[in-house]
Amino acid sequence: MSAKKIIGVLAFGLILGAMLAVSSQAATISFSSATGRPTTFGGGSYGGGEFNASIDGGSVWQTFCLEINESLAFGTAYNFNVGAGAVNGGIAGGSPDPISSETAYLFSNFSSGTLAGYTSAPDQQIALQYAIWFFEEAVSLEAATAAGADTWIKLAEAEAVEGSLYNVRVINPYAGEIQKQSVLSVPEAGALILFASGFFGLVGYRRMRRME
Repeated sequence: MSAKKIIGVLAFGLILGAMLAVSSQAATISFSSATGRPTTFGGGSYGGGEFNASIDGGSVWQTFCLEINESLAFGTAYNFNVGAGAVNGGIAGGSPDPISSETAYLFSNFSSGTLAGYTSAPDQQIALQYAIWFFEEAVSLEAATAAGADTWIKLAEAEAVEGSLYNVRVINPYAGEIQKQSVLSVPEAGALILFASGFFGLVGYRRMRRME
């Protein structure tokens, strides 16, 4: 292998590695209201899921909030990072609070359409959101019960495998340096980031080859 080719391969590796390291900063995520999403509950506004998420205008998936005291604006493009836990109202890159296995179980089955009896009716959206908030210690059992979350709480407590995240990931959007509402993501969301990173790395390598 010639010196130029060796340098080219090394450069490609460096470019790809750098892109992988900052991929979540290069991409953006935005949100929109899902069909039939409730806007009020219990006499006040309802700020939870189910709502749509999309990375750089790519595939859309439905998601739920992990926190009850943070917010997101529909139609705004946010930078984000991906991990196994939420960063509650902190500086971007702060220490995450790992999600529970029960939350991961519920969202994994919701995403794959195997959450028995779930139809996305407004009352069920509220109930599932409150079950997630309960397992993430954002609301009390009394509040979750009042929202009709008993079914999903009992199911997750009976079926979730302790310590398993079911390939579910957490996306932490941020505006400037301030972390916003954390949301749940399907595994494919992370794959989209990696694919974009590899694509841009390959483009950079090809451009370098043209300059030889």
